[in-house]
Amino acid sequence: MQGQLGEKLIPDIIRELVQKNASGLLRLTRGKTIKAIFFDNGAPVFAISNLSPDQLENKLVKDGIATIDQVNQAKSMAGKANKIGTMLVQMGVLPESEMKKIIRAQVMEIILSLFEWNEGEYAFDERIRASHEVTLDISSADVILEGARHASSLQQISEAIAPSESVLVRPKINGARLDTGRLMPIESYILSRIDNATAVSEVGAISGLPDEDAQRAVCALVAAGFLKLLDDKKEEAAAEEVDEDLNRLREDIARKLHFFASADHYEILGITRQSNTSEIKAAYYQLAKKYHPDRYRQPEYADIRAKLETLFARISQAYDTLRESGPRAAYDDQMRKPSKPAAKTEPLIPPSVSTPLSSRREEPYGHAPRKPEAEKPFAPDAPSAQEHEREPLAQPVVTAPPVIESRQAGPGQTAEHYFQQGRARYERKEYHAAIHLLREAIKLDASKPQYHFHLGVALMRNPRTRREAEQHLTRAAELDPINAQIRVRLGLLYKEAGLPKKAEQFFRQALQLDPGNRVARTELGDAAPQKKDKKDKKGGAQDSIWKSDLGSIAKRLFKK
Repeated sequence: MQGQLGEKLIPDIIRELVQKNASGLLRLTRGKTIKAIFFDNGAPVFAISNLSPDQLENKLVKDGIATIDQVNQAKSMAGKANKIGTMLVQMGVLPESEMKKIIRAQVMEIILSLFEWNEGEYAFDERIRASHEVTLDISSADVILEGARHASSLQQISEAIAPSESVLVRPKINGARLDTGRLMPIESYILSRIDNATAVSEVGAISGLPDEDAQRAVCALVAAGFLKLLDDKKEEAAAEEVDEDLNRLREDIARKLHFFASADHYEILGITRQSNTSEIKAAYYQLAKKYHPDRYRQPEYADIRAKLETLFARISQAYDTLRESGPRAAYDDQMRKPSKPAAKTEPLIPPSVSTPLSSRREEPYGHAPRKPEAEKPFAPDAPSAQEHEREPLAQPVVTAPPVIESRQAGPGQTAEHYFQQGRARYERKEYHAAIHLLREAIKLDASKPQYHFHLGVALMRNPRTRREAEQHLTRAAELDPINAQIRVRLGLLYKEAGLPKKAEQFFRQALQLDPGNRVARTELGDAAPQKKDKKDKKGGAQDSIWKSDLGSIAKRLFKK
């Protein structure tokens, strides 16, 4: 693996090595400057440089950590360049933990500097290995994100990573990929706004952010592989392949829906009446892997999404009924009495789901001023992007709306059943199921603000669905113009997205409707300090952690 920088940039090279799970040394040269990154099983673990300012001894002296005499004494005792740090620790100049922190920072500083290169040569040698006492403790994805953030302030690099005239699309996830990385709030927000092909130059207008901030976020997302630039030729071939897959999927869904119309729960899961719990679970997993609606959120699947949700609703109902002995026995008993009038058939709703809303712990939809205890709805505050990114796509608890079996139930009654079930599932932390149930409730009755509100709260958990969360919370606010709690949730959504001014606007609206609202008052009271802290954090984070070390292999490497 070798070539010229410019044809490929550092983020592209690192992503390729990560996906290959490669081990070895990536050597980069530009004129007389030589730098190198060591990889171990696809992860960058160490870096070296032939530049004097990048040497550990010079950094220690420059930062006032050690004197020249102490460094020279350590060099004479060590005999090797990569042992200077160890000798300084033994001499009592600084503790070992502090030395490790300095070495890791120095390694990252060398790697980050390479993101500024757009010319030179690179070569990867799998034969070279080097053992180091200290290695990086940061993921590959975060290395790329930090490098892109570091270099995006340079217009030449920014244009090379994400040219302003190019078009952004979400990549399809096939095969190996980087881990999710720790996105900043502004990056999570921008990512949630890119649903369709979008010009880089339009991201600022779409997101409501300054063009410079939007461009920096786009650079990080493209470099780390969360977004990619549209390649017309490749996309044309990919589009043909997608069309073929879509046609096959449409035919498959149509056949399944036709079959499910007259099938019982056992036939839907493709099992027998003698199947045990493990076999039921395995059958459900197999179907969820293929038909789970969350796998088809891309725009090209828009026309089949409703059918997929209906299909998966039947699969989930069958699984929910058969996975536990109680509901399964009741269903089997029901199957033995086909002559029983349909009007008397009761829906199979778990006891916790059928609990009336009036008996729940709190009800956020009262127009009268609330007491402080009742300010929050049933859901906890939305967690960060990093917490949600690791939620699994499908688990046995993921369930979509069961079919209401009573023929006398109208759309309004069915919608209310779905709403109650959705709230109950959220309280049990079955988030995917809650979202599917609440969506079904809105399909049947879109006039209820509480339906939109609770769906918006559930969608807030995932940075990728925050745009949809915003739409439902805004709709809830339109339907219920005097509900302060909806404004509070919108404020929290925009705060998490890194839009403090817009968040403040909704917190103030909430206080106008409910002057005693504790959350809104707290957020407005802390707005100024938080802004200051954020600024401090940004500066401190970039100023304090990027420094590094040089191993003894440098002499051999730089002579090549």
